This record gives sequence, C-alpha cells and structure tokens, in this order.
Amino acid sequence: MTVHNESTYLRTAIDSILAQTFRDFHFLIVDDASTDDSREIVRSYQDDRIKLVSLEKNVGQTAALNLGLTHIETPWIARMDADDYSAPERLERQMETVNADSALDCVGTFSWLFKSNPLTIDGTICNPVDKEEIKQIILGTPLVHGSIIISKKSILAIGGYDERYRISQDVDLFDRLLEHYSAANVPEFLLGIRQHPGQASRSMVALNENVELGTQRLHSTRYSGAQLRLVRKNLGLTYFVRARRHFGRINPLLMAQDLFCGIKISPASTIPNAIRAFGIEMLPTTWRAGVKTLIGKQRSGGICQ
Repeated sequence: MTVHNESTYLRTAIDSILAQTFRDFHFLIVDDASTDDSREIVRSYQDDRIKLVSLEKNVGQTAALNLGLTHIETPWIARMDADDYSAPERLERQMETVNADSALDCVGTFSWLFKSNPLTIDGTICNPVDKEEIKQIILGTPLVHGSIIISKKSILAIGGYDERYRISQDVDLFDRLLEHYSAANVPEFLLGIRQHPGQASRSMVALNENVELGTQRLHSTRYSGAQLRLVRKNLGLTYFVRARRHFGRINPLLMAQDLFCGIKISPASTIPNAIRAFGIEMLPTTWRAGVKTLIGKQRSGGICQ
C-alpha cells in the first residue's frame, strides 16, 4: 500500500487488511512524503506485521510502488490503495485460487464502489473470470489494480511499473503482464473502491496517459483486426472525453483538435463516443457507475447480478 496524505481514509483501509481471515502476511506501507498525519496513523498500530517505509521526497505512486517491490521477500504481493476497503475474506479467497491453479500469476476480484460507508454499494465492477477471456480484454483493464495479488517473479520479470505513467500505470502493467502470464478474477465482491472528489484517475494527466497508451496499442502487432477496431473506438472515446475537459476549461482550439483526432481515429464510433463523452461521462459518479454496471450486465449475461 502506498500512501500520500490519505489520513482521512487510511484507518478504514488498514483495519480492513488487519481483519483478514487469511493471517499469514507482511503489511508493507510506503508513505510517499505525506504532509498530514498519515505516518502517525500507521505508527499507532501495534501489529508486528506492519512495516512502514517513509520517503522524505514525494516521488509519486508509481515510483513508490517500485520502491516497495524492493522491500518485499514473499512470493506473492497483494495490492490495495489507501482509500479503499478489503472484505475480510479477500486474501483467503485469492490464495485459495492460486493454490488451486499453479499456472496463475495474478488474481483480481470483483469490486464495488462506495462513498463513505464501505458496506453501502453504489455500483459494481465485474471483470471476466476466465484466463483466456482476460487475455482478450483490451478496453480499460481486465483486473482492478487495487484488488490484485501478483507473483513477485512475474512482476519483476516484466520490469515492474513503468514510471513514465503516474496515473495509468495499471493499464501499462497489465498490457505487458498478460503477454506472458496468466491471470484470473475471483467472482466475488472482495474490494470496495472509495469514490471521492479529486481522484487522479479522472484527471487530465490520466487522460493524457491513456491517449499515449491507446496510441501504443494502435501500433501494436499483437492485435487482430477486430481488436484493433476496439482499440480505435476506445482511443476515439478518450479523445472525446479530453475534448469535453477542454470545453470545460474554455479552450476551443484544443477541444477542436481532440474532436478531430477522435473522429479520425474511429469515424464509425463518432456518435456513440460523443453521447458517452458528453452524456454518460458528465453524470454524477454513482449514476455513471450504475449505467456502466447495467451495460456490463447486458454484455456479460448477468454476471454482475
């Protein structure tokens, strides 16, 4: 777990890990030069499993994650963000899964969205369960980053996290990981993802990184024609979403440039991408999550029920 000024939510996250039914773990927390009382909160716990690494200079989450990898000696690594919540059975279910299938190198879980109370569900995220189906996912990510356990040997073999990406490091990580290794998802809701204002995943930095990653995917030779059409559609959507941000910032030139790129990349997707970028994506977070959950149910035959 990396932490940077997360004192408001940190105790909920730490308590959820210490309450796991699977007890045999070390809990590494990397504090990325917090200026609030996050470090004091971590130090207040009297649990020998907790190890705090304190950075004096803020390096960002991606670099902090890589630094954390150098402190880990166990064969499996579990991830969680400092504002989220793990259900008590999370680690037990994931370790049962990897023990039952030695070919797995990464295991995620279904997740739910919440605002303040982790037990109040505002939306759900249900990714594919099957290993082969996961390898075919190229829109977004097939695993929730904060829900995964991953083998140390596999993440080190692909070079860890790419520090060029401050926000979308998970998209790049899974692209590289799934080229060589297998992953699965436990079909249970075992991670709660907190929704709050100012989350980096919806920032302009994240959009810029996603444009770069989408462009890389577009020029990859490992996708079929059908997959490339999906890459184009998704990249076009990202351009449209970024155009909406430029609209909100009253920057008509950059908005026009992104609209042009979005249309050029995937002209057939112009209308649905425009509806989503200027319609669904402008809804409140919980409404947007509900719409996407409904769409996900329809596509997956009710797997999120």
